Amino acid sequence: MLSRKLNLILGLSMSLALMILDVSNESRAGGIDTFLREFSSAQAKLMSKYDQVRITAALTEVTHGNKRTYNVDMFQDGKLFKIVENTDSGDQAGQQEIIVANPPKSFVLMKTQVEKKLSLSFLGSPGKDYERSRDDVLREAMLLRASFNYLETPLREFLTMPETSIQGVKEEIVAGKSLMRVTVRIKAFTEQLRQRGVDHLEGWFRFEPRSYWALQSFDIKQLKKNQDVYLHIKETLDYGDPIDGMPILRSVQREVFNAKGYRGREDSACTFREILTPEQASQAELSPRRAGAAEFPSLGG
Repeated sequence: MLSRKLNLILGLSMSLALMILDVSNESRAGGIDTFLREFSSAQAKLMSKYDQVRITAALTEVTHGNKRTYNVDMFQDGKLFKIVENTDSGDQAGQQEIIVANPPKSFVLMKTQVEKKLSLSFLGSPGKDYERSRDDVLREAMLLRASFNYLETPLREFLTMPETSIQGVKEEIVAGKSLMRVTVRIKAFTEQLRQRGVDHLEGWFRFEPRSYWALQSFDIKQLKKNQDVYLHIKETLDYGDPIDGMPILRSVQREVFNAKGYRGREDSACTFREILTPEQASQAELSPRRAGAAEFPSLGG
């Protein structure tokens, strides 16, 4: 009789534990679904803002002793994308590259350590080659989109792709700010990662919900099947005062480790000189066409 009662109690206890576990799993899944809805919506709005404004900015990057400065003009609505890249120090000091993407005419000018004067290295046909040149500018000026990009991919796409599994979402207070920490595990999603022997990525991102869920920091490891680290990257982003509600990036500090330990540090700084809405940009003196080929008469206006 006692044995049957004990079995009954144990059975009820196990059923209750399973019910609590199911509720916990449902609650966790519901929290992740809520996060993804809010995150995707806010980040889409932030990306839309960046796609509409005219941006003039100066960027500085220091990597492995090489210091590069970039002056960037993105007219977005007016279609002009322009970047001037200078290598100021290191073994490539003195090099300069200017990329201009403009539907009427896209081109690239280069100056090397040997050739001291700018020379034309690419000239697109009118109406052609614009998108490729635009993507080249965006790739070089990736820092401007760091608040919503990871590995050149919008974070709203990265966190919802089939290879990504969100392990948890929780609030953390960091330097007095309420942030959300999102823990992830991602299967190797590019051929490049797989060729390196990377099986999956795991780690976390931190976002600020009150600022379009802008990325604040991340700590991500690229791991092999035996859990050996191929690459470990930590990154922290610092923001200034918002402009028209947009989070304005000031700097990025990145630390990179490999299986043998510390590998290097990259420091980037960003100065937004001007951000104009389409209405403000239309009233500005500098038109997209004037800022394109017309700056270089030999190319034709």
